[in-house]
Amino acid sequence: MSGPSIAPEALAGLTALAQALCVDRRITVVAADCSVFNAQQNVIGIDVDPASEPARARGLLAHECGHALISRYHLWPVPTFYRSAWFKLLNTLEDPRVDLWMIRRYAGSLPWFDAVADDVQRINPSPPSSLFLQVCLAASAIDHRGRSHLDRRDWLHPEAARVFDATREMRRRYCATTPDPDPGPRASVPEATIRPSVGAASRGEAASAPDPFEESVRASAHAAWRIARDEILPAVLTLIERDIARIVAFAQCDAAADLALAGGSDTARIAAVRAALDHVRPERVDASAVAPDDDIRRKRAMRAFDLFVGSGRRSQAAGERDGGELRRRWIREEILDGEEVRSPRRRGGAPPGREPFVADSERRIRTQIATLCAALEAVMVDRRRARWRSGFRSGRVPDLRRLMRYDADRRDDRVWRRLRRQRAPGGAAGLLVDLSGSMNGGGKIEAAVAGTILFAEAASAAGIDFLIDGFQDELIPIAAIGERCTPAMKRRIEEMALETCNRRPRGNNAAGNNDDGPCLDAFAQKLPMRAGSRNLLIVISDGQPAGLRSTADDLHRSIAQLTGRPDLTLVGLGLGDGTSHVRDFYPIALADVPVERLGAEIGRILETHCRTA
Repeated sequence: MSGPSIAPEALAGLTALAQALCVDRRITVVAADCSVFNAQQNVIGIDVDPASEPARARGLLAHECGHALISRYHLWPVPTFYRSAWFKLLNTLEDPRVDLWMIRRYAGSLPWFDAVADDVQRINPSPPSSLFLQVCLAASAIDHRGRSHLDRRDWLHPEAARVFDATREMRRRYCATTPDPDPGPRASVPEATIRPSVGAASRGEAASAPDPFEESVRASAHAAWRIARDEILPAVLTLIERDIARIVAFAQCDAAADLALAGGSDTARIAAVRAALDHVRPERVDASAVAPDDDIRRKRAMRAFDLFVGSGRRSQAAGERDGGELRRRWIREEILDGEEVRSPRRRGGAPPGREPFVADSERRIRTQIATLCAALEAVMVDRRRARWRSGFRSGRVPDLRRLMRYDADRRDDRVWRRLRRQRAPGGAAGLLVDLSGSMNGGGKIEAAVAGTILFAEAASAAGIDFLIDGFQDELIPIAAIGERCTPAMKRRIEEMALETCNRRPRGNNAAGNNDDGPCLDAFAQKLPMRAGSRNLLIVISDGQPAGLRSTADDLHRSIAQLTGRPDLTLVGLGLGDGTSHVRDFYPIALADVPVERLGAEIGRILETHCRTA
């Protein structure tokens, strides 16, 4: 833990106070970046220096001691999809419950809690965009005197205010469901050595001796937990479902958000949820009207929302840093501003109800992997160099030496031979993908993502070295020579779509530029140039250069130079409709190719034009 600089003697004093409040000598207090109790280590973190604010520091310490003594809500089942939201709600409900019980148990702690409450009342945060978090924040701001400065109609959204009012009596009963505050007889030192620590009790570990206090704590905690589950949660779920519907509506209109929810990093998913809640008004969506086609998108939104809720202060700060520019570049106007769903400057946005193109890509290419694998083998594999190799557990021709050894020692059953084709010496297949803004529209980038996954799958199946880069004003590495197609590589390929709209976390995000010529030269230099090597370079583009440091003439010049390389076959490929411009630049070109025909079309053009060694 890290936190403010607190003198060792001050920490020692807080530790002694915590041990007295918890009746446990194993409690330790350390400086931390927030007030928290770690049940695994019996450690309480404090973020206030008692030298400058003694009453507030002791109030926060007493609050955490209260959690250690009576908070047990984590011992019972949690919802499958809303785990973080459930714990967020329970922790919100638990805060005033803990404070009231500690004041009843230790009357002298009242001035400490007054200091904490006065400090909280001075904080005037902006309302969260999530309706669920609005209710949680307003409820957590209620102090031991029953007041909350956030319970205002100008702060709470009307829907959140309705749920907040409807659950007021339920929350009051939750706070009143506590064990007997009378600490009873103090445990002697020998008895304390056999009793479980408060950390062990809060972790649910069984006591080595019966503990009536712990039994009463768990009984009251379970009764309070049932109030939260049966009465409070159903009302709050209406707000969660409204937030989920807002995320689904945003994903319908924005392909990048849809892609982030489908398979982006945690940071990208948190940024997507935050952008959706910032831009989609709650009154413009109906939580109950989710189309069957959006069921997958809704489940992704549920998981992303739970990740967003449970991201914590540190993770949310990271999301602000990494996703800040991303969110500023997203739709600046209100989505759902009119009566129908619309997206300003609809650049490649997904129409409502459409299946996410990443999931669709897998379906579209699945049947073509074998076709493209054979096409690449025909170019990259030298059939004249086929040789028999031994050491396989299956095959058609046995290796007699291994077979005789197997007869004597049956531990090694690799007795078969196979005819293995040799790769051309030092050769590689390269794929260069245009990630400029002109690709973000008309289904071009969707087709490019599907085609790139197909290329990686087929090259891996053929055992051919391959290289994949995107390009804008510079190369954007996706897959290096020697890698094979893995789920991690597929995620990088899918993130290429975010580059075309400047939304990829930690990406190049210069979609306004595509320096085709310089990037093509730099990519070709990555391919092996040794004698006898056989290289294939495929460029997926719409053939419209618009770079900062190059023009269309530079692309013509680069293509002319590469066409003269005896070891290289250069192919221009336009996937999807509206890519006929690729024929204006590449001598060997395929344009307007549907993804469903990609494998067969590449095989045809390679068979016609590729050089054989």
